[in-house]
Amino acid sequence: MKTSKNKNTADNKKKPGKVAAKNAGKQAMLDSIAAANAKKEETGSAKLVQAWHFACKNMYAEPNLATRYALLKDHFTALSKDRAKLLAAEVQLCMLSVLLEYWIEITRTAASKDLSVAGLIWHTARAVLSCSGQTKTTNASVETTLETLNLPRLDILPPAVQDRALPFKFALPSSAKHSLAVDLPAKEFQLLHCGPYLDRSIDSAPDHRVEFEPDLWQRKVLDGIDADKSLLVVAPTSAGKTFISFYAMRKVLEADDDSVLVYVAPTKALVNQIAAEIQARYSKKFKYPGKSVWASESSLFPSS
Repeated sequence: MKTSKNKNTADNKKKPGKVAAKNAGKQAMLDSIAAANAKKEETGSAKLVQAWHFACKNMYAEPNLATRYALLKDHFTALSKDRAKLLAAEVQLCMLSVLLEYWIEITRTAASKDLSVAGLIWHTARAVLSCSGQTKTTNASVETTLETLNLPRLDILPPAVQDRALPFKFALPSSAKHSLAVDLPAKEFQLLHCGPYLDRSIDSAPDHRVEFEPDLWQRKVLDGIDADKSLLVVAPTSAGKTFISFYAMRKVLEADDDSVLVYVAPTKALVNQIAAEIQARYSKKFKYPGKSVWASESSLFPSS
């Protein structure tokens, strides 16, 4: 019995060693798989970068800056998910460089600077920073652009991927930096020239009553219309007031054949445009013949 006990004790001492060896072998296998996948991913990334360099070289063979910019824009739009993850920031930076070439050209030849181009440059710089695949070089290029053109500052996050050489020569720095600067304070420049590129979405959410995702204030207006409340909406051009009024027009047209909705517009042409849109959007069959939706110089309503 004593011998058996000692044997069991010895077996128990050996088991932890076996478990450790088994775990070590499993970990080694996992490390080997991870290393193989990393090497495969690295090889795939290298091929994607090589293909982008080749495409960029071909696009830069186009001498016309507008055409080259359009080619790059199409290339960016066509990026697959994997390519976008790696190359999106660099492709956008290439588009930024083309815009800067144009900016340098017009500031040297034009009597005054076209600041709408500077607005697009600022917007593209923002796009570079919001894309995947930022490198130390792409971030530094954006920072140089903002400083050289005296554009509103942007938050620059640490690079997402390892740095690499660009397949194109970035348009900055330029020897004539002083002549490239925008001579406006940051806020004034944004208000006057960056309107189309500023974020306008305010708590947008789907709503079955309209064909787009209305902002919170628009949904409140829709609720007010449904509750038959009086509303006063003050909003800038292109904020989405007309589309909300379309909802009110539809409710009036669907309610009965005699209700009236007055839509006041500053010109006859705009009234005709709204009337045509209503005719195209909503079909209306009146109970009695002789009635239709029509527009006068100051109103749009059913009439006989």
